[in-house]
Amino acid sequence: MTVYIGDCIDGMRKHTESGSIDLVVADPPFGIEFDKIGKGSSYERNSDLVIDGYVEVPREKYDAFTHDWLEQVYRCLKSTGSAYLFSGWTNLPIMSANIEKIGFTLINHIIWRYQFSVFTKRKFTTSHYHVLFVVKDETKYRFYKEHENEYIEDVWVFMRPYTKDQERYPTKLPPFVVKKCLKYSSRENDVVMDPFLGSGTSLVVANEMHRRFVGFEMNPKCRELYKGIQGDIGCLTM
Repeated sequence: MTVYIGDCIDGMRKHTESGSIDLVVADPPFGIEFDKIGKGSSYERNSDLVIDGYVEVPREKYDAFTHDWLEQVYRCLKSTGSAYLFSGWTNLPIMSANIEKIGFTLINHIIWRYQFSVFTKRKFTTSHYHVLFVVKDETKYRFYKEHENEYIEDVWVFMRPYTKDQERYPTKLPPFVVKKCLKYSSRENDVVMDPFLGSGTSLVVANEMHRRFVGFEMNPKCRELYKGIQGDIGCLTM
């Protein structure tokens, strides 16, 4: 298992071979100014516990940024591989347009329904997230059901737990969401990649589920979060 500290676009170009990745789980930056230090969107009530250094992407650069990292994900994936791309509604058109432009095939547009939402006065509150399940080759990608007649819906209802007094990254994905992605789209010893590692949820889940792992993270302060995870982890600064 290896984590690179640095920009994921350059990192994937330099350190990830074409056709070497089985599964990608990616939750990119929001591209919105939720506040100047990246703590406003945290689900942690005590902002002092939120690790600073979150790197946002300016709105005017978001389309080019999205194209560049998705292009690298496409190159890195095996023909049998797939990706789960997380997106809020504000950037969904940008994500969708670049998926099509680069050549991915959209298999499912999944809705993740959670219980948290920010109070609004003049519109409905947002209480869901978009997860785009895409593949490189729709004739070759792998999908694993526990049994042939298993009925799997494209609406996921997961309650996000509140973790008291625990240091965290401002945009942390819950483990059970990542586990579902790995369960249906990978097997033991497959290589999972996360271009935006953040708090390290995908690293922890991949380790627990006996997957190999490659991750990238811009924020050097997150290096401390990755310590103590079982397995042979190299944390390299690019």
